[in-house]
Amino acid sequence: RQCHESCSLCTSPSPENCKECSLPSLLAHRDTVDAVTGSCLDTNACLTNYYKDEIASTCFKCHETCATCYGPEVNNCLSCDSEKVMIK
Repeated sequence: RQCHESCSLCTSPSPENCKECSLPSLLAHRDTVDAVTGSCLDTNACLTNYYKDEIASTCFKCHETCATCYGPEVNNCLSCDSEKVMIK
């Protein structure tokens, strides 16, 4: 099956039907990013409150108390949302 150039694995040639992206792109899934699910994104496309997971090659939501983060846990915050204060 022929895939769109942004996809390395797909269900159809459409750029919205990627199962895996050609590196270094990230795969959009569910509502993790402001993009069409199944499309491949620029590596800097993660929104605020999301972090880039290098292994899964996609963006995931930060813990609810984080504004920016490097992982999903409460202690993975790089900055806090406006109502919280960072404790180091």
